Amino acid sequence: MTAARLPAHIVPRPRLIEAMSAPARLVVVTGPAGSGKSVAVRAWTHATRSPTAWLTLDPRHGDPEAFLEALLGALEGLCPGVEAARGEAARGLGEHAADRALERTAEHLRAVDPAVLVLDDVHCVDRTPTAGLLARLVDLLAGTGLTLVLSSRSDPPVHLHRARLDGEVVELREADLRFEVDEAVDLFARFPAVRLDRRQVERLVERTEGWAAGLHFAALSLAGRTDVDEFIERFAGSDRHVADFLLDEVLDRQPEEVRDFLLATSVLERMNAELCRQVTGRGDAGDLLRRVEAENLFLVPLDEDREWYRYHQLFRQLLRRELRMTRPEVERAGHERAAAWFAEHGEPGPAIDHHLDAGQLEAAFSLLRANLQHHLRTGRHQTVRRWLGRFPAAFVDADPARQLVCLWGLARAGSVEGAATVLERARGPAPGDADPRVRTLLDLAEVAMAAVRGDPHTAVAVGEDVWARRDETPLSALPADLATVARECWGYLPVAMARAHALLEDHAAVRRWSLVLRRQGPRLPADLVSMLGTEAWTEARRGRLRVAAELADEGLDLAAEHGAGARWAVIAARVARAVVHRERNELDEAVEVVEPHLPTALRDGRLAMATLGEVELAQVECARGCPDAALRRLLRVRRDLAAAGTPPFLAAVVDTAECRIRLRAGDLDRAADLLEGIEPGPERTLLEARAWLEAGRPDEVAGVVAGLLEDDGDRLRRFEAVALAARAAGEQGDGREARRLLAGVAAVARREGAVRRFLDDGFDIGEELAAVPAAGPAPAGGARLVEPLSEREMAVLRYLPSRLSNREIGAELYVSLNTVKSHLKAIYRKLDVDSRQDAVRRARQMGIL
Repeated sequence: MTAARLPAHIVPRPRLIEAMSAPARLVVVTGPAGSGKSVAVRAWTHATRSPTAWLTLDPRHGDPEAFLEALLGALEGLCPGVEAARGEAARGLGEHAADRALERTAEHLRAVDPAVLVLDDVHCVDRTPTAGLLARLVDLLAGTGLTLVLSSRSDPPVHLHRARLDGEVVELREADLRFEVDEAVDLFARFPAVRLDRRQVERLVERTEGWAAGLHFAALSLAGRTDVDEFIERFAGSDRHVADFLLDEVLDRQPEEVRDFLLATSVLERMNAELCRQVTGRGDAGDLLRRVEAENLFLVPLDEDREWYRYHQLFRQLLRRELRMTRPEVERAGHERAAAWFAEHGEPGPAIDHHLDAGQLEAAFSLLRANLQHHLRTGRHQTVRRWLGRFPAAFVDADPARQLVCLWGLARAGSVEGAATVLERARGPAPGDADPRVRTLLDLAEVAMAAVRGDPHTAVAVGEDVWARRDETPLSALPADLATVARECWGYLPVAMARAHALLEDHAAVRRWSLVLRRQGPRLPADLVSMLGTEAWTEARRGRLRVAAELADEGLDLAAEHGAGARWAVIAARVARAVVHRERNELDEAVEVVEPHLPTALRDGRLAMATLGEVELAQVECARGCPDAALRRLLRVRRDLAAAGTPPFLAAVVDTAECRIRLRAGDLDRAADLLEGIEPGPERTLLEARAWLEAGRPDEVAGVVAGLLEDDGDRLRRFEAVALAARAAGEQGDGREARRLLAGVAAVARREGAVRRFLDDGFDIGEELAAVPAAGPAPAGGARLVEPLSEREMAVLRYLPSRLSNREIGAELYVSLNTVKSHLKAIYRKLDVDSRQDAVRRARQMGIL
């Protein structure tokens, strides 16, 4: 919304306006509550007459989706059509939709004349998921004519040092906001009933240390007094808690109807006349609201039309404390009435909060349950976690249906650890005493928890057992509340089982559970996204890289279509994509596709995929010749696992990765120690063969890997076995055997673009592939393309032999990452290849590179 008109009692402070008017793209105003931050910014925007969008943040905006919706709504007045950026972004980048929406917003704003965006009370989103989005916003607005103003009680969560170095930030701190004596004289002159001489004003400025709210409270309290000097001397020094004392006097000096109105409406974060009538039960509430504004009682207008208001936060806090201490029944009634008003007007969020503040837990829970699916679908996960966290454990545990709703709501909203805590309580000290129907649903929840947290053996054992009992209790036989949550539990089971079987490398079981999900239909779009990612990761691990890439991209596209509600579900697709890129030796792309998303996955409790993603990145670092960095990463992963209780399955995954890296680094002693603890199987076989090679015993390798040389069910292991056997043959002087082994897999490797396993042992399989083509001879040098490359595509092609990532290529060419990706798709199509390395080789063969 645009900035409201400036109240008449506001004192112009030219020094602040001048300071804020210095050329800068970022203005930061910080100070404690009541220091005059918002007033200073509002006065500056009115003095400069700049078109302004104003957004006051509150704790609800800690949810990125709520922040984005409010931000675009505020900017719509400056740039009509900017709200469409959200829909444009949702169609493009899945879990990057919020970032992309900001990018599209910045693109829209580049066409706007110089204007101002004010974000007030930024401290409300500190240490929330919105903080990262805010930092991104600051960077993106640098290319627009928009000046961004951040007002906060503490330093905002953005990269201030960068803006300082560039000379692009103006900062006002608490010391700047303190009133000087002349400014205080002007302030008191605006209260006709207050008569102070300059000495008395100086004394008050000294007592308040120039604190704006303290001076304002004093002005209200001094109106009509004759004992001015005594009042000033009773002032409790520089202690900011003097506001309590001043508030008492302000309230005591108000007419009864105004005092009652102030206290009753303090339960509201925002208010209009109709809402005030509902909460106070007074027909004249609208008149009282205008009276409170006219008398400067810390009422802040939120829009130009003077329809919506809020109290100054400090004033509201003090009013609420007074209300709670003196009239708790009025406070409770106010929350109850506010909840009813918001529910009636289609705003369940504030209604739930007011029900909770009123202690109406049953009403709040019922409304939450009715709106849970909607909030999950639209990505309001932070909001869901906040709500569920407000219900006392005793209330939740009094009803199994409530426990299950909380359990599934927390898990779906990305708080796996919170869900696990509820599950543990629900099991209780005597789980066998529970209702068998409830036990079945808890078993389903345990399957989901175990799969996500990296305990696939438990997930499969419990899941297969509960699946066998699926017909024992039909949904129609359950009470309505249990039947609703039962549908959620059964609906998610195929996803959890597929994930568990994927970890155990049971490809057939993954496909079987994928079919179950498709037949019964996913409960949420995120379930299908998650399943596609699981299938993609399974295929990538088997070496079916083209299929894996297609499935992963399908999952990412589906997540993009459904927006933030499916954002959390794409981590498996991203890890699968990282595997594909690494096996194709596209190391920068492997890092780019997954690394930024692993901290969120770990924070949400998705321990299995977070660990697998970190292991992939460790392998990338090793491939880059940085084994020390890879080992440091694995050490950090071990610490994360220790904090989560170190699931044995994931510990074994990390041990295997570390053993491989130790062998590559030549640390044979530590590798041998790790090897002893690895279970027998194909991975251990490959590590044993590599250990023989590193120990100078190539003659042992052929016998060790013989069983893997023809195993086409797992192509990556077969490729590695061939590479090890070829290396061993070469070290024994049998080059012919080495070439024969490599030629046997060349066609398959070329088709998949899988080169990394060969490069790790010193073979450029690309040369072998050229000698043994899979589909006819390669084009002769100088051959012409049926469809020539465009000038822009040629520019991108020239960068492909470099180590630059796609994003870095875009920076070099001054185009976006999406533009680079579009050019790459066209290049691959015209050259008839499907990887960066193949494109370079084909272009060189054709003489165009």
